[in-house]
Amino acid sequence: MVRKITYFDRKKMFEAREKGLSDAQIKAQFGIKDKRTLDRAMKLAQQEQQISVVRLQILKDALVDHLGEIRSLIEEWLGHLRVPLPGEIRELTLSPASDLENYPLFGSLREHLPVPTLWRAYSIWANKVNEYVNLCKKVTEQCSQEVGKLEGVRRTTDSFARPILELLNNKIEGKTVKNHKFERKQYFKEESGERMLDFETLTVDGHEVLEATRALAYTDQYKALSDRILKSEMANNLVVMFGELKALEPKIRASLSEVLLKRDYIMYTCRFCPGQTRLSR
Repeated sequence: MVRKITYFDRKKMFEAREKGLSDAQIKAQFGIKDKRTLDRAMKLAQQEQQISVVRLQILKDALVDHLGEIRSLIEEWLGHLRVPLPGEIRELTLSPASDLENYPLFGSLREHLPVPTLWRAYSIWANKVNEYVNLCKKVTEQCSQEVGKLEGVRRTTDSFARPILELLNNKIEGKTVKNHKFERKQYFKEESGERMLDFETLTVDGHEVLEATRALAYTDQYKALSDRILKSEMANNLVVMFGELKALEPKIRASLSEVLLKRDYIMYTCRFCPGQTRLSR
């Protein structure tokens, strides 16, 4: 019975020829009698070797790309370690943690960076920043709820809460909280050939917040709302949380900066690394 030449046989035969063995020596070593059989095996071995080299290069390139993506994501992580001020947060704003964790590869970072102290610090920061952002949104919601109590207002603008949030920004950052500056703007219309007052807007710290017939009549109500929010337990909690978050940031930044310098992420693999064996289920 003719002995079947396997892939591994061909690989060893090819290596033998690379080492300088003659055809006669290779035939004797592998029990091959027919030169044509040896030639076919060698030709196939050469093709398999070329395919192996190409695959290895493709895998190498893919791995370089993947590790580049991991590095970019760590750099993105550093960029997300910033606590937004209340005035920067809108209804649909995600917290920096939630926004970061939406990246498809973020889950694989734990596998590339098995550093317990880093992940403990980040977990505390992420939970706290989510709570902080939700509390900031409640401030805006509270301002919106007060709109219904303003009788005679033609409409409120999207900037209604902006002056209050800007003062809250200053309080959180430890800056001086100044009094609001109230002004009015008048808008006219043409009626029967005459120029007549149409409505006024109340301007607070440069932001038009509402339209009414007599805009300045609402200054006291707006100031009362602003004072109530700035002196509330909610605002005080935001001040405390902001300070705690800012204290956590340097620890996480230092860990990630060290990771980037040492390139620790290349020492470990994740389920998305090219070339990982997949077990069938």
